[in-house]
Amino acid sequence: MKEVQSLTTVEEIRAFVDPFRLDILRTYYNLGKPATVKQIADEMNEVPSKIHYHVKKLEKVNILKLHHTEEIKGIIAKYYLPTAKSYETKKKDDNDPELFLSEAQQMVENVMDTYKKKIFDIIKDKYVRICYQNLYLTDDELEEFTVMVESFIDSHNTKRDKANIKKHPVFFSIIGNKFRNNTSTISITEDQ
Repeated sequence: MKEVQSLTTVEEIRAFVDPFRLDILRTYYNLGKPATVKQIADEMNEVPSKIHYHVKKLEKVNILKLHHTEEIKGIIAKYYLPTAKSYETKKKDDNDPELFLSEAQQMVENVMDTYKKKIFDIIKDKYVRICYQNLYLTDDELEEFTVMVESFIDSHNTKRDKANIKKHPVFFSIIGNKFRNNTSTISITEDQ
């Protein structure tokens, strides 16, 4: 699995921005191993045919890939796995700028809506801290800050066997004029 995969076409971004497909990807990450459509359907309490349709859409644009097959009681079971840990949008010169922008905005909106629903569920019995601030940074400082935060998140986003460690959902967003390779990145990690 790659660290980051670029989504450069409108077709790739459209396949990725679907909230249900993001849930499918999150389920794969939660399992942490290749899984069949049936296994994903069971985890999500959905019918396999619905999952199969969306898995095929994700496979077509190389967001999911066939990892291996196994014969189980005479039936060939196909095991899929995400192709990357995170996905970034990267505009190509031949993309329609308006359409590309619209799809990128839809991607951000879907991720924010998903997190908003999580917050509303969480605040029923927990507290939420929301911070909206402006930072005044050079492009290099912005990159340094982004790398620092992403590094901290990466080093703390898996379960550890240690006392007093609890899951804390985090939604992190940085808006800047310039990032590595002029990309926007969406990272999805498991719901541990």
